[in-house]
Order: sequence, then structure tokens, then C-alpha cells
Amino acid sequence: PATALSVKLPGRAGEPMEISTRGRTFRVTRLGGTGDAVEHRQAASFYGRTQLWAAAGPAQRTGGRMLAQRIEEYDILEGGATHRASYRIELPAGISGLRDTGEYLEFCDGEGGPPVLRMHYPQVRDASGTARTGVVGLRGVSAVAGGNGRFVAAGTLEAELSVDLAGLQGPLVVDPGWSSTGGLATARRYHTAT
Repeated sequence: PATALSVKLPGRAGEPMEISTRGRTFRVTRLGGTGDAVEHRQAASFYGRTQLWAAAGPAQRTGGRMLAQRIEEYDILEGGATHRASYRIELPAGISGLRDTGEYLEFCDGEGGPPVLRMHYPQVRDASGTARTGVVGLRGVSAVAGGNGRFVAAGTLEAELSVDLAGLQGPLVVDPGWSSTGGLATARRYHTAT
């Protein structure tokens, strides 16, 4: 539980979500969202008919918060050329380093300390099961010289997630997510003991 995510989902789309882990609280706001959370269930909250937040794996709700190792956002689309979603991320004190691994962003203690939270790149899947990974663009950060995917941020930054939808057959599900760094958040497929 100390390394799990304690998440307070927004009451309305466009309001901040709070993600607490390891004694730190991140505030994440999806920019441009509107609408009430129309339904809350044990491990999911629905915002209209085409957006929801849900825990990936075991979760529990207590006192208006969800406790899980990973939380996912799902946008359900009929099609299109490109899907974009922008987020304002307010960093807690002491978190100033970011590391881009190509699959997720890690928010680190200090500029080069251990990761505290991960933001996963968006993935889209279509009706036939075809999957594609998107990209993340950052504003409000500075690249670390020679840092190879390392950045520094102070206070607040913006992340724009985009994924190409061309050639995919609807309905489509776009799925970015957040996970704890306390352990393996989701099982790996086809692992081997070497």
C-alpha cells in the first residue's frame, strides 16, 4: 500500500484528479474536458458514454479514493485521423526530474533520483485487435544536456498525448495510464527464466 496509487478521481471531466504515492500528491487535469461523472463503480468512473477511468488489476475504494497499482483512462472513438489529449500536471515538492523511456514518462525524486510515478504513452486498439502506440509531447520542461531523454520541470508542466488512428477500424479504444513504481504493475507476457 505504501507504493500503491491512492487516486481521487474528478467529480467532473475537466477537474483535477489527485494521484498520491510515496507521500507525494500529483494533480492531473485533462484540458478541455467537460461533463459530470455519471456513474461510479467499485473500480471505475464513467464520464459520459465515451470516457472512463478504471483500475487495471485489483483495486479498492475507500473514502472517495481508489487504491490500485495502475489506473487507466479509456476514450472510446468511432474513428478519425489523430486522437489528442492534453494534461496539466502539477508536481509535488521535491519532484523535478523526468525520464522518457519511450514507453512511459517517469517522474523522479529530485533531478536524477528514483522514479516515484509513471505516465504511460497512449495506446489505441481497434475492433480487429490491431494496436498502435502514440507519442507524448512536453511543454514547461528543459532538456538535461547529454541526458538522453531526461528533463527538468518546476511546478507545472503540460503533456500532449497523441496517437495516429489512420487505417484503424472502429470502434477504437485509446488507453493512456498511470502506474506505481513500487513493483511490476502489470504482468509481462511470454516471460522466460534465464
